[in-house]
Amino acid sequence: MAENTSSGQNIGDPVTATETDTDDRVTYSLEGPAARLFTIDSGTGQIKTRSALNHEDPACGYDDDADPTVCRYTVRVKAVDRNRGSAASLVTINVTDKTDEAPGAPNAPTVRATAGTGRSLDVSWSVPRNEGPPISGYDIEYREYRTSGDGNFTKLPPNDVDDDGRVDTNLTSATITGLVPGTSYEVRVRAITGEAAAGEGWSRLTRASTAQGNKRPEFETSGPITLTVVENTPSGRDVGSAILASDDDGSRNRLR
Repeated sequence: MAENTSSGQNIGDPVTATETDTDDRVTYSLEGPAARLFTIDSGTGQIKTRSALNHEDPACGYDDDADPTVCRYTVRVKAVDRNRGSAASLVTINVTDKTDEAPGAPNAPTVRATAGTGRSLDVSWSVPRNEGPPISGYDIEYREYRTSGDGNFTKLPPNDVDDDGRVDTNLTSATITGLVPGTSYEVRVRAITGEAAAGEGWSRLTRASTAQGNKRPEFETSGPITLTVVENTPSGRDVGSAILASDDDGSRNRLR
């Protein structure tokens, strides 16, 4: 059987025993330590998957240094007739490797400035398509935005992730802290499965999303401004022309 095969799927042909007694029905069952990983149809002897199995699981004898790598389980199929006569046969189930197991890349993340702070960004993303092993976490990377695209990405700080240095699989959001106000950042995400240790479980990185740092407003008149008002002018009267400043920020994704 191929690894990651879904539950309830047939594994090979039925394992059957012949009963010479007339009209004596045979009932099949599984025994042995690995029996918990599979099921068997008690009437036909057909072994089935109970859940998806991983070729790279050391429990099946997988050795990363072996060439070729092997993963196999042995179960004991027991056949019993109505008169309690029985026979048993050992069955070896080989789990073959599926080399293309990487999950799809999440969509480009949504990035917004965290409310009430000027030094962090809230990042959220969608769960990607995945036909391989379960997703075990996400890597979040960010860097200061540059029009040339140069500059290395930094992973999410360790205090914001689990012991493996990744965002937990149950989460689809994170906060990047310790940033510089007034600075634009690029953020990208990738999904990871348990196959990453075997070099097979890394998704492609998402297209980077940009969070725009807040720009300071600029006065339309440069240099010092002098205004004149006549003494005893009543309250609420204009004092010269309006002093105007402009701000061309158009994005909500700002560090303030």
